[in-house]
Parts: sequence; structure tokens; C-alpha cells
Amino acid sequence: MLKKGTFIILLLIFVTNIKAQNTYNYSIDTITYNQYLNGKWEELFESVTKANTSGVSFYYLTLRGAFAAYYTQHYSKAVTMFRQAEQQQPLNYTAKEIHHLSAIYAGMELEQIRTYDSLPATTKPNYKNPHHKLFESVCVESGINTNNNFNNIINTKPNVNNALYAERNLHKQTLYNGIILTNSINKKLKLIQSFQYIYVSRATSFYIGNTTPDVTTPITPTNPYNPLPPPPNQPRLKAASLTTGTEAHFNTQSTQIQYFLSLKYNINDKVLITPAFTYVNYNTGTVNIDTNSTGIYYSNHFNQKGTQTYLILNIAGVFNRSIFAVNTNYLIAEYISRWQNGISAKLYPFASKRLYTEGEFYISTGSNISTTQVLKGSIGYYFNNISIEANYTTGTLSNFADNNGLYIYNTKETINTTKGVSITANIIKNKLWLSAYYKYITYNSAYTVYINSTSNNNINFEHNNHSITGGITWKF
Repeated sequence: MLKKGTFIILLLIFVTNIKAQNTYNYSIDTITYNQYLNGKWEELFESVTKANTSGVSFYYLTLRGAFAAYYTQHYSKAVTMFRQAEQQQPLNYTAKEIHHLSAIYAGMELEQIRTYDSLPATTKPNYKNPHHKLFESVCVESGINTNNNFNNIINTKPNVNNALYAERNLHKQTLYNGIILTNSINKKLKLIQSFQYIYVSRATSFYIGNTTPDVTTPITPTNPYNPLPPPPNQPRLKAASLTTGTEAHFNTQSTQIQYFLSLKYNINDKVLITPAFTYVNYNTGTVNIDTNSTGIYYSNHFNQKGTQTYLILNIAGVFNRSIFAVNTNYLIAEYISRWQNGISAKLYPFASKRLYTEGEFYISTGSNISTTQVLKGSIGYYFNNISIEANYTTGTLSNFADNNGLYIYNTKETINTTKGVSITANIIKNKLWLSAYYKYITYNSAYTVYINSTSNNNINFEHNNHSITGGITWKF
């Protein structure tokens, strides 16, 4: 008797579970079938959602809901419903293709691989093979950053009354070349490397005041890289006499070689962990100025060499069609150490996968620097083969690691704002992309006015630069 009762209880539990998983309703079946036939996707998506909420769920209802989710651009929901449907019985060819498209638009790389493998052989050539290759892509970039108002600014003189002299560095032009390599270690792990060479040309100017120097010891100008005085007996050139109003201009050059290494680990199509490392080696031409009773002398043969190392960690997650991330990095250099911490959010408003907005906020603190903030915002739109984005950045971009450390802002002059637009076009489907970037950059520079050998003050001023960069990307 006990065994018989136990069997009946287990049978009831089994039947109850089956009923809960596959509850049929004729009225809902008829309504949703007609909505499916007539392509009323918004109504169908709403009907399936209400039916599921009330406990109704069967194969064709779930499959119709998956189609409705796809056509209403709820791609992540479509993937979930296709998975539920295929657990009950195999999908037909059309459903497999829509399932794969949903995974593509949802940005779910692991699901793309699985759905691609299930496509018919005749359909696969229509889609990019998502299986990872060792050499996935290569991108080559080149650009120029130039000061269009350079001549007007260089001829503007500071007030050097009652001062020894004033000295200034002014950004003139930057030439940039870079290459970015992407390698796929396996379906979850990518390796990204970048090599960049940057050449910067500046003009250094100084203006003679009307105060007779009271010392003959060298005066070292303020410099972010903290250069040492020139070696003894180094050749010096007489730049100017001590006649009031005399001025002198000369150029200095800087070169920078940058190596970037990043690992992207995709845990489950929802969480992406990205540690990164950026190494910067710079060679900065510096100017050393000293005075005596007859004039002002300078030497520009002295170079300041150094390195910077950035250690970076970024963690991003996908939640309800949006991407949120936290970022931290630590800068190690000869003259400063700095923490940069930030948060970002990328949103797709209006249930669209084409229009997006993104915001980022960073705070930097550390030794030998004041606390600074950087705020970035962008808005973009994906067309069929072209994407366009407008962006704006404001704050103090001094020793700032952008794009997870791929680009470093470490010029002598502090960048206050950037305004830009970028365009990327897919020329050969899923193979070749061309890109162009334009930025309008506002720098903050300063005159350093030397009152005497022991005191000075800075007079800040702004100047603007135009930056244009082009790139070509090939995916293997």
C-alpha cells in the first residue's frame, strides 16, 4: 500500500512539472498564430509575454515569441526564447537563421559560434565565420595634429616688466603612426597589441624683461618631466642680450614609442574582463636657460629620456541591453605615480541596436599632482555599412589613459577639451573597413615669468589644435 502511494505521488509531481513546462491554451494559440501570419510583431511580443506571465508556455508559442522579439529588436530576449524552444524540439532552417542573427545583433560571441555551426551548409556562406582565428585583424592608423593659429600666438608677448624673463613651450605639430593587431587565443580569449610612434614638434620662446640678473647660477625652467641641469661644459648658445624687449624662438622635438598589450576574456557573453598594460618610452628635447651679466644663454642639446608604465583593469557587463563598466589603472613614472578610476555606460535607447549613447567619468589622484576629473560623452548611429559618432571630452587630460590604455595623453601641455567626429565604413563585407577621425583640441599652456632666480609665476592661456587621423582595418 505504501509503495503504491509513493508511486502515485511521484507520478503527480512528474505530470505537474510537465504541465508547468508545456501548458497549452487553444485561445492563445489561435490569437498568436494569426498575429504571426500577419506580421504584427509588437502585438505578438506583448501577447507571448502576457501568456508566459500567466503560466502558458508551449513550443510554438515560444517560437513565435522568439521571432517577435527579433523583429522588435529585443535580441537578447530572442536568443533566450530560441534556446527554450530548441530544448523542446529541433528548430527549422528559418528559425536557426533568425536565432543566429539575434546572437549577432545581441553581441553574444559564444552564442554566435554555436548557432553558426547549426546553420545549413547552403546558408553559412552568407555569414561571417565566428570561429576564432589566431590572426583575427590588423589595423593601421596615421594622423597629424597641427596648431592652425601658431604664428599669431607665438607673436603675442607676455608682460615682463619688473621681471628677468618669461619662458614658454607651445605645441606646434604632432605626427602619429600606429598598428593594432588582434589575435584570438580561443573562443573566449583575445589578445590585442598596439605599437605607436609619435613625433611632437614644439616652439620654445622667451622674452627679456627689464630687471638686471642678480645671480650667475643657472635657472632651470619648469618642466613636467623634471629635467636635470645640463652637464658641465656643455656648449651653450647666446640667445639674447639683456636688452629689454628682446625675444628668441627655437624648436624642440620629442619622440615617443608606445606598446599596448590587452587580454579580453569573455566569461559568458554577459561579463568581459580586460586587463591591459601600456609601456611608454619618451625622448624629450628640453631647453636649459641660464643668465649672467651680459645675456641669456640656452642649450637644446640636452635630452630628457624616461618611461611610463600603465597597469589597467576593466570589467564590463551587459544588463538589459546596456553595457556598464568600471575601470582602474595605475601609472608608474619617474616623476609621478597616479591612480585613475572611472565608470562608463553604453545605452541603446528606444529599443534600438542602431542608435547608442555612451558616458564615461574618471577621477585621477596621486603623488605630485592635484586631483583631476575627466568627463566623456558620445552619441552614435549604425547604418548598414557605415557608422558615425560624435564625441566630447572635458576635464584635465594630463597623463590620461584613454580607451582602456590604447591611447595616452601625456603632452607637456594640458588638454582641456576635445570635440570630435568619427566615421567608419565597411568597404568589403566583413573584411575591410576604412575610418576617419577629426578632433578639435583645446590646450592649456602657460608663460613662466621669472621674477628673479628664486621666484616665478605662471600665466595660463589656451590655444587650439586640429587633429585628423585615418585608419584601415583588415579582418582575416
